[in-house]
Amino acid sequence: MGRVSFPDRVALVVADSSPAAFLTAVRRAGNTARLAEFRLDALGSVEAIVAVLDGLARRRPKLAWIATCRRRVHEGGFDGSASAELAVLELAARAGAAWIDTDARTLESSPPRLRAALRPRAGCIVSFHNFLRTPSRLESLYRRLARLGADIVKIATMARSQSDNIRILNLARRHRRRVVALAGAASAAAGKPPRRLGLADLLRAGRAAAHLLP
Repeated sequence: MGRVSFPDRVALVVADSSPAAFLTAVRRAGNTARLAEFRLDALGSVEAIVAVLDGLARRRPKLAWIATCRRRVHEGGFDGSASAELAVLELAARAGAAWIDTDARTLESSPPRLRAALRPRAGCIVSFHNFLRTPSRLESLYRRLARLGADIVKIATMARSQSDNIRILNLARRHRRRVVALAGAASAAAGKPPRRLGLADLLRAGRAAAHLLP
């Protein structure tokens, strides 16, 4: 697995349900950002996704972009199957995506031969999301995701304590060339006020890319 370099450590998120509005947002993002995540699942239908990818292929954006098409069963907006998600990401790579972001559960539910057949020629981000807590065995989780063919491992969790924040930061530091680690707000613990894991913390930890909404 080769090392994947991001042109920036902050990624702008582009998401819209209308193909025309989505492409307009892409053009605007190209004037202010060097890296963006395109949430193709926000478009809802395959037809709308194909329309956007066709527009991206014909008018290549000025910025590097990550393609994401997370299924509704995985807290996204895409109603298709696991194989349909992988097919969309393959099309995105052909349209110019520098990286594709695939949910680990999609890969784990797909036969290995299908995963290999649909593996695009783009950097592969394998992601894990838990919006309720931070898993206790982060190192084991990292190894599980890395085995799925990840160039980059992305772990996004909800921190419930300061120790959760520290564990996420330590993971990012140990694997600084391959981990994007994101954590939500921590609740108050041990008599101390809650503290959000900040952008500066993540950037100091390594190659973590924070996501900003426009």
